[in-house]
Amino acid sequence: MESILSGFSRIEILEWNSVQFISLHPDEYGLGGSWNNLKIEFKDIDKNGTVDILLTEPENRTHDIWLQGHRRTYTKTYIWNGSEYALFNYENAQPDYRFEAIQDADSFTNRQEFEKALTLYLDSINNPALLSWSEATQFNFVQNIHVTEGNPTLTPPPSDPVEYPRLAAYAYYRIMLIYLAQGNEAEATTTYNTLLETFGDDPYAHPYVEMATAFWEAYQSTHKMYDGCAAAIQYAVKHPDILIPLGSDYHGWQSHTYVPEDVCPFR
Repeated sequence: MESILSGFSRIEILEWNSVQFISLHPDEYGLGGSWNNLKIEFKDIDKNGTVDILLTEPENRTHDIWLQGHRRTYTKTYIWNGSEYALFNYENAQPDYRFEAIQDADSFTNRQEFEKALTLYLDSINNPALLSWSEATQFNFVQNIHVTEGNPTLTPPPSDPVEYPRLAAYAYYRIMLIYLAQGNEAEATTTYNTLLETFGDDPYAHPYVEMATAFWEAYQSTHKMYDGCAAAIQYAVKHPDILIPLGSDYHGWQSHTYVPEDVCPFR
């Protein structure tokens, strides 16, 4: 069964315990919380005989002004765990921008969904349809929303030429990590060498190459992912500027803001 909720939508699931209504979900302000029409579906996702909830936000740019950037639609899945409806999965729509592909791939890596992550990392390297994002893009986007009353149509600024080498180099580094986590050292070595050959002399990619090398050398000395991650994270601590292109305050409200620990989750 499915329904469409219009306007600002928020869902409460309550149970009467003979004294008061208690919430059956962990979100303080209710499930959803969207200004756009919200589709709600009730189905048994995990086939265990209980009803689960899917919330999908359709595309609508009317309120992008509050997000200060590109709005992404999403689907949230809540599964009954015996005591409440807990968030089981959060999945964004297909990325339009390269940084979105990177962030999604990092999220999939954190959940050990490595094949999905690899697909997105490779997309961020090879897919020319992915757009670049920069502070100028964000400023232009927000200004367009003000001028066009929520429906930006003005020509965006030119692509940022420095974003691609930075994010592509980072993507090669993260692919290397996944192969090592899977025990495939041969593919990890090939990926690391490709990173060096492709971006070793690129001034914009250089910090990401250095971070990958810090990881690689530490890993090679002990063959422990923990030690490699510790070296990569320490590099990020000393060079915090490498985190900004991955996700920061100019990437919009929906973006993840990166901290050093985000560059290597295998620890």
